[in-house]
Amino acid sequence: MLSTKDMYQISVQLCNASGLQDMLFGGMNMIFAGDFAQLPPIMGEDWSLYRRKATYMANNPQGQKKAIGRSLWHQVTTVIILRQNMRQRSQSADDTRLRTALENMRYKDCTDDDITFLKSRVSNARLNGSTVKDPLFR
Repeated sequence: MLSTKDMYQISVQLCNASGLQDMLFGGMNMIFAGDFAQLPPIMGEDWSLYRRKATYMANNPQGQKKAIGRSLWHQVTTVIILRQNMRQRSQSADDTRLRTALENMRYKDCTDDDITFLKSRVSNARLNGSTVKDPLFR
């Protein structure tokens, strides 16, 4: 996920490239694509565009960049949400179970069946020397 710093830097660089310092993103149209259920940026939750805390203390340059980056994100006006996963369309019964488990995990809503299925895919030395190359894990 983009961080507030990334958003700020993208806008600054586009402003520099276009010479339009007073326009967001240098006056360029922007398209952002991503998964909003993924982990926060590696810098931590504090740099997240979708952070629940509404304000930043902008009393230093880093705080100002965070505030500007978040402000830029909040000015996105058109959103298209894609609801169907097109990457995994044809699949076996186990593929379907894995996809369901991963989707439930994404929304922190795993079922007991999901947990049981995922645990069945864990390689364990106690399984009579089985390895992940065995058909059991394929």
